[in-house]
Amino acid sequence: MQRHKRGAVFLFIALLVLNSWSAVLVSANGHTGSLNTFAGGFANVDVTLQGSVIDNTSVIEIPRNVTFDSASFFIKADAAETSPGSVWLDIDQDGSNEWAFTGAGYGNFAHQNTFNDSSTYKVIPTNGSNWSTSDPILLPHAASLYTADLNMSFSPQIGGGMLQLGHISDMVLGDVNNDSNEDVVLLSQLNNTTGVGTGISFVTWNATNGLTNTSWTATCDNATYSNVADMNNDGLDDVATFALNEDLACIHITNTTTGLPGPLFELDLYGDARDAGFADFNNDGYADVVSIHPNGKFSFRAYSNKSSSWGNNVTTTLYGEDPLSAANLSQLFLGSIRFGFNISAVVIDNDGDGFEVKWFQNAILETTNDLDDLGYNIICGDIDNDGDMDFVSRRASGGTKITRMRTSGTWDTDSSSRQANLINATIADHDGDGNNSLMMISPGVSDGNASTVEGQIEFKDIYYRSGWNGGWRVTTSASHPDTHPWSNPQDIVLGDMDGDGLDEQIIIAGEGNITGLYISAWHTIELDINKDGITDLNATGYAGDGALGQEPLELTDPFGEMYQILSPQMSVGGYTTDGYGISMSEYTFNFSANSIGTFNLSQLDFGYNADFIVDTNPHSSGNLTNIFNQRQTGGVGLINVPLAFNSTLAGNFTISSLAAEYQDGAPNLALPPTPILVVDQLTSEVVVLEWQDVMDFGLDLVEFEIFRVDTGDPIDLNAVFSNTPLNLTMDSSVTYGATYDYAVRSLHTYGVTSNLSAIVSVTIPYPSPPSTITGVTAQDTPNDGGGSLDIAWLAGDDTITEYQIYINTMNTSNLSSTITSASYSGSTTPDILNATVSCCAADSQLVDGTAYWVSVIGYDSIGNTTDAVQAYGPVYTRNDTIRPSDLTWNISANDHQQQMHLEAAGPLDVNLNLMADGLPIEGEQLWVKMEHPLYTQNFTGTTDANGNWQAISVAELSELSSVMFGVVGDVEFSAGYEGSSDNILLQPITNSTLNQTISSKVHSVVTADSTIQLAEDNSFSTIIQVDSPTVEQEFLLEGIQYSWEITAEGDLTSSGTEEVKGGEIEIIGFASENTVLRVWTLNAPSWLDSDNDNFTISFLAWVDDTVTNNETGNETQNNTDTWEPTTISSVTLTCPIQNYLWAQNATDTPLVCTITNPNPFEVSVEILLGDQGAIEFTLGTQTPYIFAANESTTMTFSVIRNGPSTGLFAGDMNVPWTITSTATEWSLEDTDIGEFIWNLESEIIVNSGTDTNNTTPTPTKSNTPMIIGIGAFIVLAIIAGAVIVLRPKDEDFDFEDEDWVEEEELPATKEPSTSAVPKTNKTLDELKAEGTTIGEDAPAGPSSQLFDEVDGGTEYHSEDEEVEQTEQSSDGITVDENGTEWYEDEVGVWWYREQGWQDWAEWQD
Repeated sequence: MQRHKRGAVFLFIALLVLNSWSAVLVSANGHTGSLNTFAGGFANVDVTLQGSVIDNTSVIEIPRNVTFDSASFFIKADAAETSPGSVWLDIDQDGSNEWAFTGAGYGNFAHQNTFNDSSTYKVIPTNGSNWSTSDPILLPHAASLYTADLNMSFSPQIGGGMLQLGHISDMVLGDVNNDSNEDVVLLSQLNNTTGVGTGISFVTWNATNGLTNTSWTATCDNATYSNVADMNNDGLDDVATFALNEDLACIHITNTTTGLPGPLFELDLYGDARDAGFADFNNDGYADVVSIHPNGKFSFRAYSNKSSSWGNNVTTTLYGEDPLSAANLSQLFLGSIRFGFNISAVVIDNDGDGFEVKWFQNAILETTNDLDDLGYNIICGDIDNDGDMDFVSRRASGGTKITRMRTSGTWDTDSSSRQANLINATIADHDGDGNNSLMMISPGVSDGNASTVEGQIEFKDIYYRSGWNGGWRVTTSASHPDTHPWSNPQDIVLGDMDGDGLDEQIIIAGEGNITGLYISAWHTIELDINKDGITDLNATGYAGDGALGQEPLELTDPFGEMYQILSPQMSVGGYTTDGYGISMSEYTFNFSANSIGTFNLSQLDFGYNADFIVDTNPHSSGNLTNIFNQRQTGGVGLINVPLAFNSTLAGNFTISSLAAEYQDGAPNLALPPTPILVVDQLTSEVVVLEWQDVMDFGLDLVEFEIFRVDTGDPIDLNAVFSNTPLNLTMDSSVTYGATYDYAVRSLHTYGVTSNLSAIVSVTIPYPSPPSTITGVTAQDTPNDGGGSLDIAWLAGDDTITEYQIYINTMNTSNLSSTITSASYSGSTTPDILNATVSCCAADSQLVDGTAYWVSVIGYDSIGNTTDAVQAYGPVYTRNDTIRPSDLTWNISANDHQQQMHLEAAGPLDVNLNLMADGLPIEGEQLWVKMEHPLYTQNFTGTTDANGNWQAISVAELSELSSVMFGVVGDVEFSAGYEGSSDNILLQPITNSTLNQTISSKVHSVVTADSTIQLAEDNSFSTIIQVDSPTVEQEFLLEGIQYSWEITAEGDLTSSGTEEVKGGEIEIIGFASENTVLRVWTLNAPSWLDSDNDNFTISFLAWVDDTVTNNETGNETQNNTDTWEPTTISSVTLTCPIQNYLWAQNATDTPLVCTITNPNPFEVSVEILLGDQGAIEFTLGTQTPYIFAANESTTMTFSVIRNGPSTGLFAGDMNVPWTITSTATEWSLEDTDIGEFIWNLESEIIVNSGTDTNNTTPTPTKSNTPMIIGIGAFIVLAIIAGAVIVLRPKDEDFDFEDEDWVEEEELPATKEPSTSAVPKTNKTLDELKAEGTTIGEDAPAGPSSQLFDEVDGGTEYHSEDEEVEQTEQSSDGITVDENGTEWYEDEVGVWWYREQGWQDWAEWQD
């Protein structure tokens, strides 16, 4: 590097003295001279070129032994001459041109015919709203413009023209593909057109395919027109065609997949339809069918998307202005009459009056929004651009009427005498200027020749005229020249098919063999030449691209506006100058159109006149002066310098104005030394080359030229890579791994150069690879649709220019062995250290639930990277969209009488299945729960690969628990899935629950005889077996009641109820032959599953085994039968539980009971009631009652108050009874005991609050005698009990022994009651607190063996002890530790009552 510094210092010094030394570089004697003519003395020379042929006929003669100070001449471009194309001058023919007119975008010499990129054709897109600027055109600065020709045309993005589809009957606009653009629905009635009879087809446009039409789909044979609306709210318009003469609508739902109209669905209209439409009339989002009919009938059929069906016709009668006469309807319009309002119908009658009908509160409503005298030939459109329906019509008196809705909600009607043809007319903004026109069809007379044009579209503006007679009008005369889009137009609609804001005119037209649909908009195009915002040229008309017969719209310049505007600008503005001194200016133009499309620019010819000076050049020679000096050689005479011109085309030009100045004395042209090139430094970033010191190349050194080419390529001396005044160069524009050839030469004054150095080849090394990227993390992208990972990592070293992400299905630590291009997932710049990726280079989407390992690799600018990688994983992607779970189950158990139920000895299988989106879910936990008051069990398990889990499977339900033998009634089954949200391997699923109630039943088998043999007295007794196949459940059948009845020829003779005891039902009674016994379960519990719960048994007559046989000659046998009953059944007494007040003076209601004689014979009945208390029931007379056979009647018990209720307890009371039934004709008797229950209501205690000082005592009757009597009775009863207890054991003791009774001299007592009612509810502790000792003798309770047997002995007490105990336990009740109440009655019988019982039960040891 010291050498470099020395050279730089020397160069600095040399530059300081260079000017002062320049005078000694030539040998001059001070004489000067000049040249001004070409050889032959010509001031101007015409040069004619043949194209691609060198012409050196033009020569400059220069003197010898001189040094030129300057030299130049001009080349004149003349647009009037033939252009030679591109022109260049190479005097030495060494490839280093001294002058050249060959720059990019220069075009032909004197005639510019290209754009700045040398292309001759340009397409300039325009968006329909803003100016679009053309590509530049280059013209010589300060030239004189001669011509300015440019072909300009416009093609819209819809290449308009005629779609030759055949005969079209009707068309309507809609959006059938949900692209927000208008599409055309066609209807044709000709089979020659459709091939399917009457059919429909869609015409749509898109940027890829342009205008296309679908195949024809058959519809109603006699359909004449169609409507479109979105019937199923899927965003695609559907089609309804109408055949009114058949009262039929054909509905076609657009297929969302194919885009084709679906097959027809025929929908009947209400009879004799006059007009019909298809729109969302009830504003539920789904299109309906509306129609009008004679007699004012307005009909509406709604579509239900939920059931995919049509409702019935809903009709109403419209009256219009006459409320007494139905309107005669003729025309129907559907739409919004005010912007933003719902769809309603405007109905027209035969008088031209209109009125609004809408859906209101789920009914058809005829509003008061009438349109009087609307007129005829009515067309509907949006006149004032406010988004609602307006109308133009023909007045009955002539002229036109315009009716529009004001913002206030009232109709504004304007009439005028101006005429308009409204047949197939339309209201639209045809040119996009914001103003609507009335476009009228005039078909003309067809001559059958498609090449001639008949008919036209006529225009009248619709405008608002202000003033006293103001209002909306149509213009009197045409507001626009007639247009002739295609021959024989029949109908027209306007719609924006491509979304550019300009409506296309869609016209049914054509004649001869060319008919169909003409489509094009009315376009306006403009050109601003000088871009001052003012239109300089414009054109209007239909436009296409020529493919369908409509040519582009041409923009012409008949008056030379381009030339006139550009000419003054040729000498102003900026320019650029190339290495040959040629200065060029750029010119661009602005284009606009009222629609989207392209401007097509071609056939440029900008002729100009200009003078180009030949002087400087970008090569080592530098200029023409150096060329002349380099020609100085020894000798005599002039030196000829041929001007070697060449061109691309045959043409001509003129050279002139030669000007060369020189001095005597030749220049010093000694050859400089050849540089010796060496590599000083080589890295991956830079190459440093150096050569000899600058001083070695002399004082006339100008600079060094460095050349670089790819190795092996020849060095082009006209392509200098770089220049430097130093003896070194640094090249940092290198590519890793590339090999370059370098060379250098020195450049001196007068364009003298050294020989080229020897070539040095250099290969650029690769830099060290970046370090391994660490800190890689990855996770599922949250809240996404799956297949995506969020990845992050730590920054690598500074050499990294790109991070690349790789995702593999296996762990990897080495780049070359496992990571492939198929796993490449994308890259980021060094400043971004995270990414969200979803797929790889193989375009394979990441699969949810698959294990992936993520690697991030840092690459430097040449793609270098380390081989070692750090992988992160496994990581999984997941679709985070929550799926609804589909949990189902199958429960199977016993199936009897086609109803599933549970049985303890029967099977139970519970199988669950978990699905989501139709796919089984594996490995998820489910639960099942069985619930019953006696048994509750939870089961859990996981689903298998098919989403199944067998929760329960037992051959017998009792396998789950022996408790199941007692489980009857409803068993609640529930199952559930808690959902999944935290399992990365499973897309989130919602939870689910299932519930089902299944009855658990007991199977009973009822076995009975099919017949019963009657006894002699017609009595019978039969045993019916009621068993369960499951022995462990037979106890549940006990107590089940069965009713029975005996009928004779349908008449009831007797009946009864029995209950199952010991697995049997015994029925005893009387019957006769030919009667039937029917038996059935009475109020059978729901859990009983009986094989035979309603059956009959026939009775057989009695057969006497002792028969008197009187044999006669004919052996006739005579039988004598005498019937006598052998058994008797007690009558039954049934009483309701009746309430009685506590108060002594209460009014008591008699007790009415039912008494029934079940015997088939008369009986005498005696009823005895047991001891009673303060409230006593009595029958009055005690004489026997007579009841006929099978008689059932009522019996009334009177109520007597014997005193206050004191000493009683509120609640149920028992009245014991004894009934003796005796047959009046036979010696049969039966005694039965029982009780009926009545309820004593609680005592009502009232606090009078009376002042005691003012209380006057009220005399009361003393109860002392009564209490003494009751006490004496109790003492006698206790003494009797004690005597019995204290008696010696005697096996022969007989309670019936009268002698024993007399011997003991016991006082006479009443027969003890079979039922006792305790008189207190005191607990045992309370009794003991009072000193009562009865608890010492009371048994411990049912669970503690109430009575302990003491070796057959009996504990004795003295009489005094008994009396004392009786006194202490007068309350008589104790409660044990289990809460059981105990009571010992007067005769020593123990009674107990469990918690919750109302009645007492006798304790039996």
